[in-house]
Amino acid sequence: MAEIRDYSVTADDNNASSPNGMANGCAPSTVNDTWREGIARMKRWYEDCQGAKTTTGSSNAYLLAASRVVASYAAGDAYMFKANHTNTSAGSTLNVDSVGAKAIVTPTGAAIAAGSITSGGVYLVAYEASADKFMLIGGSHSGGDNPFIYNSSPTLTLENSTSEDTSGGRESQVVFKGLQSGSEESTLGKITVSHDGSSDDQKGKIEIAVNDGSDNDTPTTALTISSNLTVTANGDLTVADDLSLSSDAAVVNFGSDSDVTLTHVADTGVTLSAGTNDTVLQIDSNNADAGSAPKLVLNRTTDSPADNDQGGVIKFDMENDNNQQFNAANIFAKATDVSDTTEDSSLHFQTITAGSSADALVLAGGRINSSAYSPPGSVVQVVVSAAASAFTTSTSLVDVTNASVAITPASSSNKIFVIASIDGFQAGVTSVNQLYQQNLYRTISGSDTVLSTRFLSSQSGSGGLQIYGGIAHAILDAPSTTSEITYKLQHKVSNSGGSAGVNSSSYIIAMEVQV
Repeated sequence: MAEIRDYSVTADDNNASSPNGMANGCAPSTVNDTWREGIARMKRWYEDCQGAKTTTGSSNAYLLAASRVVASYAAGDAYMFKANHTNTSAGSTLNVDSVGAKAIVTPTGAAIAAGSITSGGVYLVAYEASADKFMLIGGSHSGGDNPFIYNSSPTLTLENSTSEDTSGGRESQVVFKGLQSGSEESTLGKITVSHDGSSDDQKGKIEIAVNDGSDNDTPTTALTISSNLTVTANGDLTVADDLSLSSDAAVVNFGSDSDVTLTHVADTGVTLSAGTNDTVLQIDSNNADAGSAPKLVLNRTTDSPADNDQGGVIKFDMENDNNQQFNAANIFAKATDVSDTTEDSSLHFQTITAGSSADALVLAGGRINSSAYSPPGSVVQVVVSAAASAFTTSTSLVDVTNASVAITPASSSNKIFVIASIDGFQAGVTSVNQLYQQNLYRTISGSDTVLSTRFLSSQSGSGGLQIYGGIAHAILDAPSTTSEITYKLQHKVSNSGGSAGVNSSSYIIAMEVQV
């Protein structure tokens, strides 16, 4: 049996024999049958396209018994039906009059998702012959009976028809509602876009509101975006990833009156200010273990470290009576030696005197170097040798065992007071007439300098000649260096036929004196 799709859009071509057409010169008796068949075809088409038919089937398969006689599918065949069940997953099909199950797809040709067809919903499909599939027209393609716009530039426009300049006027809203388990309807959230201000202008603002649990139809505003691009959050704000403030003068305000601010200083850092209040930066730790906490780390990184690089600085800036800022004090670290495994450092405390900053206290090498704690004439450090004890028969100068000390001055302007208290004697009574010589040397980087020379000679004693007496070296040295210095003693005798030397009660002492 032919259907309405079999008619031609050209009138003269609908000349088939009754009841499928009206041939030229047809008998009057055939007119009734032809008109009645045309009316029936329109009625069958109407029933198939106005949602009167309900499908059968289950899961993702839909079966439709059409009013029209469908022996095959043709391009553009449209069917509007009421679904008897909700599709459960992608890959749904429609089979009309057992002609064959064909996939139901979106306008893009993709399989419809689960929930795109819901039980009781009315849907329109059209057969796309080139794809051999039914295309779901105007339905939801992501689940539920939601609006769907499909084109190259989809746009949804909400336009308020009221002409006004009031603040909050010209508003449009998107309201999100839902049903509770007892079927009570609740407003879950709302997005409102309206006019910002009361001037005759185009300024707008966006407000996002959510129901905090008891707001009924008036959710609480959570976020506002004003026309000046200010974003105001009325609750806690959690950022799961990076937060960037792109302005070179960005400010983070704290408090209802912005009484505390954190300001970005371009290419420098940030400034914390409490205005006319006392600014407090407090770091708390509630860790119960034995580790140190809280921690403040000033970490300097560089690809080209060098000796005497200055590290982190804590600066104390104040204001003078001319309303000018000045640097009152500093605390900073310095890497005096950056050699791997032998690193050295110093910690400097600086104050200002007569307008100039200078070290008031330096901690280096495990000791204090400070003009405040070590005024001129005070002893900065003392180094004492082990007990010296040595005899020699050498007529050339040789080292006295243990009679040496090494000291590293804290300042090149400081002096070193060197004292050598030596008990010198000749072993036993002898007939050898002896002259004993002892020199005090300073050695810096392998270079020796004689600071003093002392002599003892043989004297008559019980049973013959002997040497016994004290030798003292007392030198206030000015080495003008902060490198390590070694002070040592050497000795010799004038006659190798006898020995002379130093007994074990002898020492050499070096003291750094602050200048």
